[in-house]
Amino acid sequence: MSCTPTMCPRSFSIRDDPAPCSTPALIREVARIGAFEEEWRIKTNLANFSVIPMATHNPPPLMVDGRVVDFQASGTVLGLQVSSRGYASHVTSRVRRAKSALFTLYRFRDLDAGLKLHLVKALVLPVLTYPPIPLHALSRTAISKLQRVQNAALRFVVNHRWDDFVTMESLHESVDLPAINVRLHHMASQVWLRMQEEDWEQFLVLQELSDAAPDRSHGWFPRSLRALRDDPDPAPRYS
Repeated sequence: MSCTPTMCPRSFSIRDDPAPCSTPALIREVARIGAFEEEWRIKTNLANFSVIPMATHNPPPLMVDGRVVDFQASGTVLGLQVSSRGYASHVTSRVRRAKSALFTLYRFRDLDAGLKLHLVKALVLPVLTYPPIPLHALSRTAISKLQRVQNAALRFVVNHRWDDFVTMESLHESVDLPAINVRLHHMASQVWLRMQEEDWEQFLVLQELSDAAPDRSHGWFPRSLRALRDDPDPAPRYS
């Protein structure tokens, strides 16, 4: 079973690494979470409790407080939609919500370009880039879906017509806006840097896990630290 479970009041995720771990590892993690609850005097609400067997087939039953907890195909952790096969549903949701936000702005198409850019930065881009981890490490295909929405937003900002022969790179440069893969990379780097500078205990744990197996990853669940290490200065992609 899994080496790296993650728990919050809404979900509990179980994740297989390429080298399977033993069931006792999962038991230890559940015990660790139980100790955390006892220390902080909190109690997970099982009614809002999802167990996701991430990249795992036919997992053994999971017992919590003497009862079997059913596995779920997907769940949400602080707004991040996670399924047993990755984050594809989250990207789809982000694209849909960002398009909806952009659609509501079309009534302001006659505004000054600077004002429209401000609206896009306030109402559209935050939807596309949440959360930067793990979005920045996803596949080119997933990032391209987000980039296409940003391209549409820029065309709205500058009143770009379909017969205006201007490249998307030029449009981005004209409003001083980075491609979304570059923006996500920078945001993710800043998150890790802040965790490191503030000596977050969780950062040290994740860093140790990364150092122990620097090249281990999973196609459905790419590792953020590895992605940052392998491509420290990504080239902008506008499509």
